[in-house]
Amino acid sequence: MNETTNSHQGAGCSSCAGSGQCAGACAGFPYVCLDIKAQIPAPLRSRTHRVATFEVRTMKIESPAPGVDGPFEDYNDFLKRGVIDIEQEVRVYKVVGHAAEIIVPVSYNLDEVRSLRQEVEDLSASGAEQALIDAVRQKLATHLYGDRIIPEDIVTHLDELPDSRYLGTVYLLDQGNSHDLWNRLNYDRNFVSSASVKPNGDIMFYRGKKDIFLRDNVFHEWAHRLEQKSKELSDRWADTLELENGEVPRTYAFRAYDEHFAVFAEEILALDCGRFLKVAGYAPLRVPVWLAGLKKALTECMESRPSCYHILYSERVRYGVEVLKPLALKYLDGARERALAEQVAATKALADKDTDDNRLRMRRADEAVRVADPNAAEPLLVAEVKAARVRAFLKTWLV
Repeated sequence: MNETTNSHQGAGCSSCAGSGQCAGACAGFPYVCLDIKAQIPAPLRSRTHRVATFEVRTMKIESPAPGVDGPFEDYNDFLKRGVIDIEQEVRVYKVVGHAAEIIVPVSYNLDEVRSLRQEVEDLSASGAEQALIDAVRQKLATHLYGDRIIPEDIVTHLDELPDSRYLGTVYLLDQGNSHDLWNRLNYDRNFVSSASVKPNGDIMFYRGKKDIFLRDNVFHEWAHRLEQKSKELSDRWADTLELENGEVPRTYAFRAYDEHFAVFAEEILALDCGRFLKVAGYAPLRVPVWLAGLKKALTECMESRPSCYHILYSERVRYGVEVLKPLALKYLDGARERALAEQVAATKALADKDTDDNRLRMRRADEAVRVADPNAAEPLLVAEVKAARVRAFLKTWLV
């Protein structure tokens, strides 16, 4: 960890490349560089040793009901007709250093994928001829499961999570999400989920690929657990979105408040500090509130196994405390004026064009400027009450 930090201070991080345009120590700020330079991945064999112990069990796995296309009367009707439990033989892997188990159906045989990947690594390390290495890589590329996640890939990201205990069991499945049909009928007809998380912390990967999105998927699902574990954090996040609901990293954030929270996790905890600083720039309220939740997780993880990036995550929290929090508090001071201005803008938009979106915007604007308690000694608008709650939350949680 110290080795990584020291290398940044001289040459700059991967985002600023020594230009000085960075919020980290390489630019002279009192922070360890905010860029989390990816460590060289542990050799595959060492990660294999950490999942070497497994047992075979029989269990029921929720699956899509074959031949059922809908439509459905409601969600309960979908659960009744569109989802079934199928009993399967599975391998249950223990992970050295973490409480989470990894479950893979026996029929989803990833052993040959592991062997081919190990062969490529061994040949590369031994200096073998490139043609020989390329031949093995070609076998891997044409293998039915050659691009899929194996348990060792999950070990890497469990090590990186702020607190891996938030996750329960990790399932690697060779099937689609049993809820994708419902999502396609009610959200996006092309929707295909790569992962999901259950309320108990179990995380499911559906034909999961070893690609650049894997880390984001793991951290996205972990963030759902972070929010689920604290009602106060979840409630203040809802207030925050109603006070500052602007630019997002990707539009999936607009699907629901909890998805907004998880999408922001991908950026705030990204290895590249450029992603972190970008969202901090356009979301001066959302990012500090999110970091308040991260600080709680980093504090609690000291009871067990801190992340391999614990110090650098802590530096992002410190940046939130010292740089972003004052900006957030200043933003909250303008809650009343923004709410009144939005009411004027929403009224004009609705007058210009009577659409469902503009009517919804008008309803939200009217709600924000409603007096929360007319009998109070100092009557406040709903927006001001929410701002006061978020201000108190930041002053308590992000210190």
